[in-house]
Amino acid sequence: MNFLSINVRGIGEDYKVNWVRRLRSQHRVSFLAVQESQILDAEKIDVAACWGNQDVDFVRLNATGCSGGLINMWIKGWGDTGSRISENKDLKLAKLDRFLVCPSFIDLNPTLLVIALPKEISDHCPILLSTTWCDFGPPPFKMFNSWLSRDGFEHIFISVWNNFVGFGIPDQYLNAKLKRVKEALKEWRRTDYLKEEMEIKKIKDLVDKLDTKAESRALTNEEIEIRRTGYKDIVEK
Repeated sequence: MNFLSINVRGIGEDYKVNWVRRLRSQHRVSFLAVQESQILDAEKIDVAACWGNQDVDFVRLNATGCSGGLINMWIKGWGDTGSRISENKDLKLAKLDRFLVCPSFIDLNPTLLVIALPKEISDHCPILLSTTWCDFGPPPFKMFNSWLSRDGFEHIFISVWNNFVGFGIPDQYLNAKLKRVKEALKEWRRTDYLKEEMEIKKIKDLVDKLDTKAESRALTNEEIEIRRTGYKDIVEK
């Protein structure tokens, strides 16, 4: 999904309409925000020509004098997406080179990308907000220090390291050896992770029971120590 913001400095001429349509099509834009239409009567703007077809919903705001004027266009059927254009003449924001998004939008789209496109016929760079997922390849392998104390880690590592058989020049041999160790540890971790989750659940259940008891009576010194150790184990795991 792509969002495009353009400052057109007047959209009353055909070559600017064509420019907007080309950018919309070229970047597969789903939501288009046009600023500085400079059209006093927004009803005269050919929205379909800007979008490229009739499959579009929109909202428009007239220009004031020789400045201003907004048009929001989006894929037909999205709903009342753009109807929140403010008509407050005293509310002016000068930042044209950025998108304002809420934290939840970022959480849903962690690979957000903002691109400044060439100015071409404008005095501002059109900016493109893209939520398209990019494939950067498989996630890198991560090993955590906590694994070193887990049952089975040392045995797996030493066994695979000592029993590896390979060929090739030294750097290729070492790379193949490390890859084999990584694969073995990943397989071990799949099983160990389930064991760890069960251990954590047992500790949490025990701590919860002690918390419940603490609401009705004072805990013994032994119970306090068990509770303290339980919290520590949960954090460290």
